[in-house]
Amino acid sequence: MEANCKKNGRLYNWESAKGLVCPSGWRLPKSEEWEALVDFVRPIVIWQSGMNNNFGRVSGKKLKAKKGWDSDGNGTDNYGFSALPSGQGNSYGDFMGAGFDGTWWSRLSEYYGGGGRAWNMYHNNNDVHISFGESNLHSIRCVIDEQCNGASYNPSTQKCSDDGKTVLTRCGRRSDNYYDASTHFCFWHTNEIHEKCNSYYAYDPYNVYDPRHQFCFRGKGYNRVYNMCGTQGKYNPSTHFCSNGNLKKYYGSFTDSRDKKTYKTAKISTQIWMAENLNYRGNAADTIGKCFQNDTINCNIFGSLYSLAEIKNACPNASQKGKRSS
Repeated sequence: MEANCKKNGRLYNWESAKGLVCPSGWRLPKSEEWEALVDFVRPIVIWQSGMNNNFGRVSGKKLKAKKGWDSDGNGTDNYGFSALPSGQGNSYGDFMGAGFDGTWWSRLSEYYGGGGRAWNMYHNNNDVHISFGESNLHSIRCVIDEQCNGASYNPSTQKCSDDGKTVLTRCGRRSDNYYDASTHFCFWHTNEIHEKCNSYYAYDPYNVYDPRHQFCFRGKGYNRVYNMCGTQGKYNPSTHFCSNGNLKKYYGSFTDSRDKKTYKTAKISTQIWMAENLNYRGNAADTIGKCFQNDTINCNIFGSLYSLAEIKNACPNASQKGKRSS
C-alpha cells in the first residue's frame, strides 16, 4: 500500500539495494558501519534473573522510534535514528512483520564477498540482530561520509582541522593529539608527533624518522634522513661523516673544471678517493652516463651510471685532486 511507503519507506531487493538507489553523495552502509552504530549505542544492562543473552543489550531500544511499534515495542530514540517497523517481503511477493519488525540492508566487505546482510529489530526485543541472505525485501538507511574540504575521513580516528581544509589523524588515544599526516607522523611508542622528512629518497619508505637517533637533512632540492653519529648527534653530511660512532670531517673537496661540480673527498691510507659518485654528463656533443630510471633527481643524489665504453672519459683530469679542508 502506498500509505505504508509514505509512513515507513519502501522495501528493496538486494539488486536495487546494492545499486545506485541512494541519493547522490549518499551510499548503502557497510556492515561494519552498522556494527559501529550498534556498538556505539550498545550499553549492556546488568544481567538479572530471567534474562537471556538477547536482552542483555539495549541497542535496538535506543535506536527505535518512540511510537509506531505494536505490542509495547516502542524505543527511546536516544539519537534521533527513529527506526520504524516497516516489515519485510519475500521472493514470493508476501509481506510480513509491519508494525512488529524492522529490517535494513547493508553490504558485506569485499573480503567476505561483498554480499548483502540484514540488520533486524523486533517489537519484543531490545537488541539489534543480524541475518544473511539476499532473497528478501528490506528497508534502507543511506549514509554519507564525513567531509573535510571534499575529502572523506573516519571520525573515530580523524577530524577536520579548524580551518576546514585538512584531515587530521589522532596520535594515540588523547583526544587533543592530532597531526597532519602529509607533513608529520606519530611516534607510536610515546605518542609524540614529529615532522616528516619529505622526500621519496628518505631513509625508510615512509619518509619518517625516529628523532631519538635520526635526523632530517634538508639539502638543495631534496630532504634525506640520516642516522645520528653516536653521542655527537646531528651533523651536516656534506662536510662530515660518521665512522664507528665517531664524527669525522671529510678530507677535502675539489671542483671538476669541466662542469664546475664540487665533490667531497676522503683520504684512505695513502690514497685520496672521491667521497661521492661521479655525476659528469659529458659535453653537448658527447653526452655520457645515465640517471637511474632516467630521473635527474636520481643523478643529483646518487650520481650517474656509466657503461664500460664511457668510463675512460668519465673521471676528471688527474691534476684535479682533492684539496685538504682547513
